[in-house]
Amino acid sequence: MDPLLIATRALHFGGALSLLGVVGFAALIACEPPPLMRRLRMAAQLSAGAVLMTAPLWLTLVGAQMSADTLASAISSGVPQTVLLDTQFGHLIGLRCVLTLLLLPLLSRLGAGRMRDGAALLLAAAIVGGMAWQGHAGAELGRHAVIHLAADAVHLVAGGLWLGALLPLMLLLRGTKQTSAQYRAAKGFSTLGVICVAALLASGVVNTYYLVGSAVALFGTVYGRILLLKLALVMTMLTLAAINRWYLLPQLADHERVAGRRIARHTGIEGALGLGVIALVAVLGTMAPAMHGPFLWPFGAAPQLHPSSAMPAGHIHDE
Repeated sequence: MDPLLIATRALHFGGALSLLGVVGFAALIACEPPPLMRRLRMAAQLSAGAVLMTAPLWLTLVGAQMSADTLASAISSGVPQTVLLDTQFGHLIGLRCVLTLLLLPLLSRLGAGRMRDGAALLLAAAIVGGMAWQGHAGAELGRHAVIHLAADAVHLVAGGLWLGALLPLMLLLRGTKQTSAQYRAAKGFSTLGVICVAALLASGVVNTYYLVGSAVALFGTVYGRILLLKLALVMTMLTLAAINRWYLLPQLADHERVAGRRIARHTGIEGALGLGVIALVAVLGTMAPAMHGPFLWPFGAAPQLHPSSAMPAGHIHDE
């Protein structure tokens, strides 16, 4: 594994997901205090900056891997330009940068109008959803490609709307003492979260089918175990979200200030766990899917593993 590549991927994914979440929060959830909206604009612009700054480095690192050369030699020989112009990965990186540049003017007026915010949300969703074509799903062939790509795109967009909106919610909860404003924001986020989690679970099942395929591959490969760790982090986040929705939100509706502080604290913990999820996703994207890797069954006698024809044998594709 290349630590620099993993870190670059994590920063790129994190920036894109944060961008979508911040824009989604502004467009879909009432954000009344003007100071908060200024912070959201800054957060969205910083997220867009992270996407634009990490894109060239990611392109260069992938080019160095493809050419099996050092980073300096790859740059001097023009490999990044070749990757940008002649590969699907490069085309999608370029398209994401163009969409992000188009989004920048809308970010400076975020919250100023529903139609403008709606357009910004669509662009941000396209930026995040398009990453599916740079992942393992992008190397699919035949009829499975449409199903897997659609599931992956839904997974990414739903994840961005949920994870990326955690920071705006925490800023609002900590930035105002009005329990009514806190309740409206927390309730709106909770409703959005339920929709996103449902989409994440459904699309996650599809992705697991194509990338893992069996319990043997899930428990008997490094890829599968990292995926299980990711699932454990997500389940912890869901537990905190459930406490917020079913226990603390009713208290906040009764204007209990301590409930708002506890929701904000839980939201901060969820955000920290979300960063862990993004880091694990960055690692998984550099590995061959579990269904194509050697396995070591950890529970005694191993069951028979039957290879699946759902994906091309030996398939590996850097996101």
